[in-house]
Amino acid sequence: MNEQDLGWLQLRLPVCTVNLEPIATVRGEGWRIRTPDGDYAFIRRTCAPWLTPQFEVAAQRAAAAVGLAPELVDCDLNERLLLMHWIDGEPADTPHLEAMAHTLASIHRLQLPDSLDVRRGVAELAQVYADIIDQPSRCGPLLDEVHAYREDDDWVVCHRDPTPSNFLLRQPQSTAVLLDWEYASHGDRWFDVACVLESFEWSAEEQQQFIDHYARHAGVVANAAHLRRARMAYAAIVRLWDVAVDLVR
Repeated sequence: MNEQDLGWLQLRLPVCTVNLEPIATVRGEGWRIRTPDGDYAFIRRTCAPWLTPQFEVAAQRAAAAVGLAPELVDCDLNERLLLMHWIDGEPADTPHLEAMAHTLASIHRLQLPDSLDVRRGVAELAQVYADIIDQPSRCGPLLDEVHAYREDDDWVVCHRDPTPSNFLLRQPQSTAVLLDWEYASHGDRWFDVACVLESFEWSAEEQQQFIDHYARHAGVVANAAHLRRARMAYAAIVRLWDVAVDLVR
């Protein structure tokens, strides 16, 4: 941690001069901070063209207000600094299918101010990655997979990265919470569902249970064909993302 970041942190947590433990992050740096009053997470994000920091913070705060995300203490959008309360828990997985589905459905009901009407379709996101890679022969077939997916017109607040590393079961309430909101935007709810299904190693029966739980909690009807195309688009975007992130690190 550099001196500038430490100074910013000490203004908000004067007791944190010691006991900083590095934590894993996909991009940027992170630390767990232990204090007598409780633990915190401090994150420095790296900038990327596909992120909207204002939406990330607003969506996480809205989710935290209903117990579905870590509570933010403070942030600096220009410097990409985030300070939040630490959540103790265990990775959410197969035994927690309904809790996870309930959390995702609840996030999709969140309402944000009209000024934060960030709408980034998956095709736009895929094109950002393809532009970074700049290899048309490599990206073309993957972009075709993405463009074959037509997003639902009923856009909602989406997490856009509800993967195993970001789903946590909060104890002792056994509530599923989502971490790491940097990809959040408005979008098609079924792309979030596809992300879950493609990321967790569940059986076909467990996947169907998650879909059924989600549809019941969200009050919607699952369209198998639409969801299948969403899963194919997600798999293509992950392949593009893997290459693009390596190039911008």
